[in-house]
Amino acid sequence: MALVKRIVSLLILSMVTISCYESEDVPEEETVEPSEFTQKLLIEDYTGTWCVNCTGAGHAIETAEIENHRFVPVAIHFGEGENADPMHNSFSSDLVAEYNPSEAFPQVNLNRNEAIWANDYLTSTLTAKLNRYAPVGLAINSTLVNSTTINVTVSVGFVEETTAVENYKLVVYLLEDGLIYPQHNGSLTDLPDIIEDYEHNNVLRFSLTNLFGDNLPNQIANDHRYVRVFDSVTIPNTIADNSKLKIVAFVLDKNDFCLNVQVAPINSNKDFD
Repeated sequence: MALVKRIVSLLILSMVTISCYESEDVPEEETVEPSEFTQKLLIEDYTGTWCVNCTGAGHAIETAEIENHRFVPVAIHFGEGENADPMHNSFSSDLVAEYNPSEAFPQVNLNRNEAIWANDYLTSTLTAKLNRYAPVGLAINSTLVNSTTINVTVSVGFVEETTAVENYKLVVYLLEDGLIYPQHNGSLTDLPDIIEDYEHNNVLRFSLTNLFGDNLPNQIANDHRYVRVFDSVTIPNTIADNSKLKIVAFVLDKNDFCLNVQVAPINSNKDFD
């Protein structure tokens, strides 16, 4: 009889425990109201051909871009003197001075304000950040007029309920793909210490605006659109292949946080998405 009482007591205890567990309040997963624009992420990669560990970060970013086109990378090449990089330019120097003053390489910044670790888990790490409400969207229309000139039109769209903004800024980059230069390597163990035919993509070559943004009007037009036209822009003589150019445009808020970004190849019309 004592054994039966003990078994009954254990059953009652189990039922109470299960009941308490099921009644515990479990926070629901945060949901974000959908925007009329697709949220994308700006990934600025501070790198150099002399940097042995930059191949690992570059490979992770390239993989993430292939797996999810909502990641928009920009490779900012820096290197002078003994560490000269053939893709280094004044824009690189100014960005490094502002966002990577310690000159630590590689350094990868997300949306201009958050340093992230670019490794094999980059895609899964960033995917959750795509669940942010997009207050703006961008469209890009560009034309290669001739071998030395391009025309670019960038449109910024604001969600319908927006009537005014505070100190938003627009940045427009000119990037180039397919640049072949030797790359020092210490991260990709299946490749040599110097990869002679390394292909560099998403390389920052020029900025059509101030690197830190051109001010947008605080008052939003009735159609919730702002259009900026860049006519007869001279292509830098450092460009190797005009057909491999692309435009990246993004909007910063008053805290220099990237609200959204868009990318489009040259000679194309990329609408809001």
